[in-house]
Amino acid sequence: MSKTIKILALLIFVLVCFGLINEKLNKQQALIDYPPKGKLIDIGGRNMHLDCRGSGSPTVIFESGLDTSGSLSWSLVHDEIAKTTRACAYDRAGMMWSDPRPNTNNIGKAIADDLNATLTTAGEQGPFVMVGHSFGGPYVTIFTKYYGDSVAGLVLVDTSHPEQVERMKGLAQEHWFDTATYAVMDFFEPAWSIVGLTRVFAKLNTAKEPNQSDYDAQAIDAYSPISGESHTIESHDYQHTLAQANKALDFGERPLVVISAIANFDEIPEEELEEYGLSRALVPEVKRRQVEMAKEQVTWSANGRHILLYDTAHYVQFTKPNIVIDAVNEVVADVRSNK
Repeated sequence: MSKTIKILALLIFVLVCFGLINEKLNKQQALIDYPPKGKLIDIGGRNMHLDCRGSGSPTVIFESGLDTSGSLSWSLVHDEIAKTTRACAYDRAGMMWSDPRPNTNNIGKAIADDLNATLTTAGEQGPFVMVGHSFGGPYVTIFTKYYGDSVAGLVLVDTSHPEQVERMKGLAQEHWFDTATYAVMDFFEPAWSIVGLTRVFAKLNTAKEPNQSDYDAQAIDAYSPISGESHTIESHDYQHTLAQANKALDFGERPLVVISAIANFDEIPEEELEEYGLSRALVPEVKRRQVEMAKEQVTWSANGRHILLYDTAHYVQFTKPNIVIDAVNEVVADVRSNK
């Protein structure tokens, strides 16, 4: 081995050791700077973070989408709902303040079991109104399948349709570079998290959701090394979770409000459309299929209502929080009157 290679190997070793130590210190500092807003619930050797506020029945349960925001996804609507009834947001295993679970190949069911164990251990009793955003829709659908006796109503906030991958095939072209980049990032995620690179990448990304507080955005970044690993695990089970949800689309007569945000592709510049892998000629068909799937979701309940939006982004709870608040309060009122 040449002298140059030895020096490079030593330098890499020193940098890795520095990263390990620095990341450990940063994790400890994150707990000091951004402590959990709720309680840590022991569900059998690991803690789940549950943030419940207000009082009354039914209890609203917020489920975040396939991102790393966890309970903070609902910061603009949580307190407003808590003014009228009990409202609980939580972090899935490995997200934010919740401990990771042992790896599983059945993420959707594991998430439902974790949530049920968390609510039961914390003494939170149904009836529940499940509110899911984005991929949180399939998660609350699976929860309703297995723990439906406690679910009295649902609100789906621009949620994923279980057949969306198949329905949208042929409309968008994936760029090989993007696909390769995501694959590399997923592969190295565990290693990057350990040495602190995930935290560095998070700090470089200064974007945040509209109306989101700086504190919440910084808290999400502070826990990104842990949350990022769990996000990757959930992403790998994406198709299986959709398939599970597709077998549980009968909500009976439970009150249901579906909020759908259709992207304004007509107003998106050509360059941005290309980033999505779309051509201008395909936009009308993309919108048609999106609306078709959105309207289909309402039929999953005999007591469903649809709110179709063309003037907002995917995170409706940040761009149009009052629409989400009104929808949740509507379902809460329906549950109370039916009771």
